[in-house]
Amino acid sequence: MVSLYIKCQPKNNVQYFGKTINDPYLYSGSGVVWKDMHKKHNIKDVVTMVVGQFDENDPMLVEYALGFSAANGIVDSKAWANLVPEDGLDGGPRKYGNQHAKGYKHTQEALDKIAEASRNHVWSQERKDSISKAKMGHSVSKETRDKLSKSLTGQKRVTIAGKRTWALAGDLEEALNNGATLGW
Repeated sequence: MVSLYIKCQPKNNVQYFGKTINDPYLYSGSGVVWKDMHKKHNIKDVVTMVVGQFDENDPMLVEYALGFSAANGIVDSKAWANLVPEDGLDGGPRKYGNQHAKGYKHTQEALDKIAEASRNHVWSQERKDSISKAKMGHSVSKETRDKLSKSLTGQKRVTIAGKRTWALAGDLEEALNNGATLGW
C-alpha cells in the first residue's frame, strides 16, 4: 500500500507532498529541502495529512500524484518544499536527472569537464594551510602503514609530465625514456 501525504510545518507554513510505503504519520519525509529545514530550524512539530492510498500497481497512483503536483504547483511555489513533481513511484530525483542522487552516472563529457576543472585548479595558500592544520596530529595505524608498504613494494616514485606518481620497476625504464624524472 502506497500512501500519498502532505506534511506541514506550522511554524513556517511550508508543506511537502510525498509518498511512502511506511506509516505516513511516523515517516518524516525524504525531500532534500524538507530535511534541510528540519535540521536548520530543529523542527519537531509537523502535521501530516494522508491524501490518498493506492496499491503499488494501481495506475491511478501516478495519475493522482502527478495531477496533484501540477494542480498545486509544488515545484514552483515557495509554499512547497518539493524540488520535483511527485509521481508516487519513487523519490523522483533519479528519474529527473539529479546528479547528486545515488546511482547517477555522469556522461563522459561531464566527467571530462570535471577532470579538466580539477587539473587546472589552484589552491590558495589559506586553503592549503587549512588542510594542513586539519591533518596535524593525525596518525596512521601500523596496519595501514603495512598495507601501504606492501602495495608500493617494487615501485619507484617518478614525475611524469609534471604529475607525481608511482611506477613499477618494469615500467620505470619506459617512463624514464618518455621524459619521466625520479623522485619528487
